[in-house]
Formats: sequence, C-alpha cells, structure tokens
Amino acid sequence: MTPQEILKKYWGFDSFRPLQHEIIDAVLNQKDCLALLPTGGGKSLCYQVPAVLNEGICLVVSPLLSLMADQVDGLRSRGIKAMAVNSFMSRKQIDRALDNAIYGGFKLLYVSPERLRTELFIERFKKMNVSLIAVDEAHCISQWGYDFRPSYLTIGELRELKPEVPVLALTATATELVVNDILQTLSIRDNLVFRQSYARTNLSIIVQMMEDKKTFLRKKLTKLEGSSIVYARSRLKCQEIAEFLQQRGIPAQYYHAGLSHTGRQKKQEQWAKGKNTCMVATNAFGMGIDKADVRMVIHIDLPDSIEAYYQEAGRAGRDGKESESLILCSDSDQRKLVDNFNRSFPPESEIREVYDKICNHFQITLNSGLNETRLFDLGAFANKYALKKSGVMNCLKQLHSEGFIELSEGLVQPSRVKVVSKNRSGQTADQESLQNIMDYLLRAYSGIIDNPCHINEDEIARNLNILPELLKKRLNYLTQSEYLEYHPSSDLPAITFLMNRIDTKQLNLGSSFGKRKETAQKRIDSVLTIIREVNGCRMNMVLNYFGEEAKEKCGKCDLCLGMNRILTKSESKDLKLAIDQFFSKKKTVDLSEIADCFPGYSKKQVIEICRELLADGVLEFDRTKLILCAKS
Repeated sequence: MTPQEILKKYWGFDSFRPLQHEIIDAVLNQKDCLALLPTGGGKSLCYQVPAVLNEGICLVVSPLLSLMADQVDGLRSRGIKAMAVNSFMSRKQIDRALDNAIYGGFKLLYVSPERLRTELFIERFKKMNVSLIAVDEAHCISQWGYDFRPSYLTIGELRELKPEVPVLALTATATELVVNDILQTLSIRDNLVFRQSYARTNLSIIVQMMEDKKTFLRKKLTKLEGSSIVYARSRLKCQEIAEFLQQRGIPAQYYHAGLSHTGRQKKQEQWAKGKNTCMVATNAFGMGIDKADVRMVIHIDLPDSIEAYYQEAGRAGRDGKESESLILCSDSDQRKLVDNFNRSFPPESEIREVYDKICNHFQITLNSGLNETRLFDLGAFANKYALKKSGVMNCLKQLHSEGFIELSEGLVQPSRVKVVSKNRSGQTADQESLQNIMDYLLRAYSGIIDNPCHINEDEIARNLNILPELLKKRLNYLTQSEYLEYHPSSDLPAITFLMNRIDTKQLNLGSSFGKRKETAQKRIDSVLTIIREVNGCRMNMVLNYFGEEAKEKCGKCDLCLGMNRILTKSESKDLKLAIDQFFSKKKTVDLSEIADCFPGYSKKQVIEICRELLADGVLEFDRTKLILCAKS
C-alpha cells in the first residue's frame, strides 16, 4: 500500500498536510530527519503512517504519559496494534509488554525517555525488529530548550545499538541553537531538516496593557463566535475566572492538573463537543488538543517563554479561519514573571533538603530506590514537613531536570490486588463473604499470588452480587488482616527514583543547573522584550526569535494596527479635543467602556490622554472612582 492509501484507510483523510508527505518519504527511504511543524501541523502522522507500512515496530519516545495513552487508544480504535510502557506498570506487566514488542506483531511502542536507561528495556530493545525511532517533543533533548530532560540524552546512546534504524525527531518550536543541538545529539545524518514556516497568516497577536482583565474577558467572550481558551498560571485563578464567566452567562469550565483524571477527561470531552465554549486552564491543557473552531486564545498571565506561548497560541485557528491570540498584561504581571523565575530556581541547599525529605517520606534508604515509583500527595507531604507546596514543586522540578527523579503528571492507575495468604476460614456470614472474595480473586486472576493484578471493583461486585462500596471495604479489611495487598485506583502524580538514594552532601547539581538558569533568564527577557515593544510587528518578532526571516509585516497585530503606538503631538491634541467634546454632551462614562467611545484609538491611548486631562483638572473621577466625568 502507498502512504496515501494508509492515510485514507486508517484515518479517513484524502491528502496530507504540508510537509507530511515529504517527511514520510524520507523516513521510508531510511533517512534521518528533524521535522519542525507548528502546533496542529500533524506531527504524529509522520511516524504513524510509516510504522503501519514498515515491517517491525516503531519506537516512540514521548515525555507525556497522558498523551501517550491518548495516542495508543486512538491507534487501537483504528485497528492498529499499539501499546505504551510507563512507570505505573508492574515489572511483570512491563516484561510482558516488551515481549509483545518483540513477538506480538505490534506496530508502535510508546515509552518515556526515563524508561530507555533501564537494563530490562535495553536488553529487550536489542531483540526488537525496530523500523523507526521517533522522538516526540525533541526540543527536550537540548540543554538550550525550554523543557530540557536529561533522560532524553539516552536516545543518542540507544542509536549506537541499532545504527541502521532511521531516527525522526519532531517538535513544534525550536530556536536555531536548539535545532543544532538536536541534530548533533541525535547524530541526524546529512542534517536533514524539514521546516514549516512559523508564520500563521490567520492569527492576530494582540498585546493589551490593562488591570481589569475580568471585565475585558466578559465583553470579549460574550461577542465571540466559536470556542476559546484562557490560559492562567495558577489553579485557583482558573477556577475563579471560570466561575466569574459562568455567573455572567458565558459557558466556561476550568481545567488544571489538580483535577482527577476522570474530571479532566470529562471537562475536555464537554469542551470538545461544544458544551462549554470557553476553557480556562493552566498549561496542563492543550497537548494533543485538535479543536478546529478555537477562535481565540487569551493569556491573562505572561508565559515564561516564547516557545510555550506560541504552542498555546497556535491552538487557535486550526481550521485556517481568522483567529486571535491576546496577551493581557500589566506592569505588575511583568514583575510577577521575574519573581516566578527567581522562585523556580531555589537555592541548592533547599533542593537538597527536599530531596532528603522525599527519600525519608518514602522510606528510601541510602544506596537503594533505583526505579522505584511512588504516588505523591503534594499537599500531605508539604503539611507533614511544614513546607510551601510551590517551593516543594520547584525543588522537585529541578531534581527532575537534573535526572535524579522522574516527576510524572497524574495519570489514572487501576486498582491492584495481590494475595498474600490463601487460608481464610470461618463460620459467620461476614467471614463467609470474605472467603467468597478470596476464592473469586484466586479463580479469576491467575498469578495473583506472585504479582499484583489490576482489578475492576465494579465487575467483581457485580459477579459476587454485592455493592461496590462494600467490596472495597472488605478488600481493605483483608489487607489489614494481611491476607491481601489492595491498592485502590489513584489519580495522584508519581515520583520515580532514577538512581539509588545518595547522601545529600554528595548531591551536586553541577554546571547544568547554572546553564539552565541562564537560559531560562534569556527566555524571560525575550518575553518581556516582545511585550514591551511599541514599534514593528509582533508576528515578525516571534519569527525572528525562532531564526526565521520575516518578509513583510503581518498587518494584523496590535503594532501593525497602531493600537499601542505612542501618539504624535498632533494626534494627542486631536484626541484631547475629541474627549473634551464627548464629555460636553455626555457627563459620565464607565472607565472600562471609555475606549469604545473613540474608534480608531486603542484603550491604552485613550487612557493615557484621560490621565493627562485628569492631571490638568479637565476631568475628574466621581466618588465611586469608576466613572469619568467632565469637571463643572
């Protein structure tokens, strides 16, 4: 079959998106390549189509467990054999999965980069008939990238085991420095790069300086036709804004990593179906989102990198229709961005302290703990040791970046049971019921004595004709009585120890910590530079950041439209006169609506002139401090 026939048969599309066919042809011709495709450019098809066509299995390295699970489910629904290996699986399950990768006829195997360094994986990888190694989010391999993951460096070592297997690296955003780092680290032969322009001709980038963001959101979203995403930095702010919009008749929901897996999934499905037109979210929302009618993406907090911003902004207008990316900013937002940056790189002494407490918390002794995975309740841990949750998380992220631990986002883990003792006897009705549960587990789950097995409590309760809650209560009782080891389903994030515990005196963050901080500082500076610019073109500034030379101005951003430029003396005089004449006829106006009264001028320009008139005594606030009125 041809790539087009595979595309039509399994995905139902008649044609490829720009560059997809060229990338697929290169891979099928056994060439290494790096694909730079913008958000929504269809990166996954570039390795999924060759995987179906080729003999053997495609190894996909991906950093996000939730995205891996979604892709595997999507492939299976199309009749393509795919699976994922993650830290939530038992050793026996991983062992069985890797055996299937060798003998089971699977076409795609998804793994996290941390998995690559384990001896179990390496030995099985040597026996696999690998057709392609696909590296998703390839910017993570570069120390200059905005989300550097040391474990990604293992991929370069993996190539040495099978040098004949082609490598396809994919990312949506990468500066020239990052591109060169990817090519070198992965030993991309011939330095073959497929690059689609970062320019989005249907996207308007608008920066607006303001304090009253909620009122602006209400007005903007009330008039909007289509869906929207509002990005905020904190979980609490997401919830507050969503509730504010709901109370004003705008169908909105909030989304963040603190919700349960089921809760996140439900909200995402409702938004995808159009039941909630606005999603207010942290950056936990967005990976794998492919909703065509997103007309507007609004950042009410400043992003900490141009890469992260442009990926999020790129979720607007995937259908090719005109869309907006709005950045709402104030002077205090810029100060907060710098403060957040400083807090995200805690002192080394603080990082060592958290590492020590984490190990103690999970009873990890010196020279032990390698590859152990533990569910992590951040709130309980912070309370136990009287620490701030944000401080703990910042330390964990640095330990993650240094390769000491893997910090995984919350992913639903099925309930597990292992039988410790088979003997259970008694005469009472309750004891008889407990024995029935034991007998059922031994009969229904082979190997449950040797290894924990995943169970479905609802199914077991139905077969035993008891209520699910009663079953869980009795499973807990059997655990306390040391007949079982029962671990209920959980949505908590997890920590995997990537090396044995070391003495904190030997925990050396090294030069990479300083390099990451320096690189992060440059990214923050780039965001502030673009935000503060009053001349030029916003889209061209983004393109220049990624090393792309702009041919002409976009004509759509706030700078091209003159929304934020400084008025000339003549223009200022004309606007002062217009405001004076306006108030001679209408004595009061709500401050949030003042800009609407003067088409052709931005809110910033109108407010600046009003401030001058206030200072000159021509205008004054009334006692509510919300209304401008002409001075009598």
